[in-house]
Amino acid sequence: MRKRLLSSAVACALALGACGSDYPGTDSSREDMTIEQQWAELMQRPNIDEAVARYEKMEGEITSALSTEFGLPPWEAGGQNSGNPGCGQFGKVDAWDAMSEILAGGLSPGVIPTDQWPRAVDTIKQVASPYGFTTPGLAVDRGDFHIVNLHDGYAANLVVTTGTEKANTVIGVFTGCHLLPEAKQRGVPRPS
Repeated sequence: MRKRLLSSAVACALALGACGSDYPGTDSSREDMTIEQQWAELMQRPNIDEAVARYEKMEGEITSALSTEFGLPPWEAGGQNSGNPGCGQFGKVDAWDAMSEILAGGLSPGVIPTDQWPRAVDTIKQVASPYGFTTPGLAVDRGDFHIVNLHDGYAANLVVTTGTEKANTVIGVFTGCHLLPEAKQRGVPRPS
């Protein structure tokens, strides 16, 4: 039951983070691109396994930094990652070749105090920046409830919330679109 609640907390944080109209995952600028153009763009990105490994490493560095700086209790993993076949932004690429993924994320049963939240945001940005998370998204500061949301160039979404209903701090990442390793190795779109 606890894992299900934790997974729900991470999913809710990601959903809130995707609400901003500036969320790159809603980009429809590729609709006029051919399949070959969409494929070529995806070939320039890491495959989904490489992207997930990189984002999980970043999550670990952020949670470690927040725990060290703000004395948060140990983080609990949010269950299992959840894959989403196909990508709306790359709609001409076969759903068996490309996907996005919601990382399991994590939860700490503690909060970052409101007066320290600006410093926490700076810490998150400092750790996330080398991973390409430099575009700000939705930010919420309502009482003791806070959200910071950052995007990278692949439309991935990093969300950190604190002061949730259960007095937790939650981290989550929703990847952008990436080819599966076998599709990237094949190097060409799946025959139709």
